[in-house]
Amino acid sequence: MKKNKELILSIIFIILIILIPNTYTYANSTTTTSQDTWVKDAFNAAGSFLKEDVKDPTGGHLSKGLQIFINIVKGINTVLIVALFAISAIALAIDGIKYIMAGGSPEKVGKAKSDLVITFKGMAIGFGAYTIWRISMGVVVLIIEAFSQS
Repeated sequence: MKKNKELILSIIFIILIILIPNTYTYANSTTTTSQDTWVKDAFNAAGSFLKEDVKDPTGGHLSKGLQIFINIVKGINTVLIVALFAISAIALAIDGIKYIMAGGSPEKVGKAKSDLVITFKGMAIGFGAYTIWRISMGVVVLIIEAFSQS
């Protein structure tokens, strides 16, 4: 009964927070001041960086190191996603064999089903995390490109 009260109070609190209008607007400005330009400058710098228009003051050493780092991250990402596919396929095959070999034994069938559920949960977490990461990186790049004017 206490858990139900806490749940109901939490839901009411969340609804009240959502329904109370926020009348403060901090990002709306009709005049351009020196404080407003730093945001535009930041987005323009990030946009030019994404478009690879950055001038390297170190004579090319920084861009070479950055490209090596980008290639390493892409390689690790590829290895991890391939490993996720391989581990998922192997786990599903093992769980499928366990289920087939269980025969008529109810406890073995139950154990095989629970192992299969655990495998599917692990796959959902792994592929879901990868999908969320890809979407968030796409949104970040989209926002930077949208607000940069270079």
